[in-house]
Amino acid sequence: MRLIKGTWNTAVLKLRKEVADLKQEVKHLELMLGYSNQADRYRDDLANYIKEVYAWQEDIIGKLRSEIVELKT
Repeated sequence: MRLIKGTWNTAVLKLRKEVADLKQEVKHLELMLGYSNQADRYRDDLANYIKEVYAWQEDIIGKLRSEIVELKT
């Protein structure tokens, strides 16, 4: 019975160590996912900013064209 109890205790300790290692891995993955989500948000913000700049540029080009047409007439 003592041998079985010792083996059981060893198995329990190994499982606890494995669980602790897995929890650490989950924390690491959550951290990496957080960085990934932050990078995704930054990329989306940058894409929106670029769209705004293009829209602003098109607006300016349109105004300049209309002024050129007015100057020609």
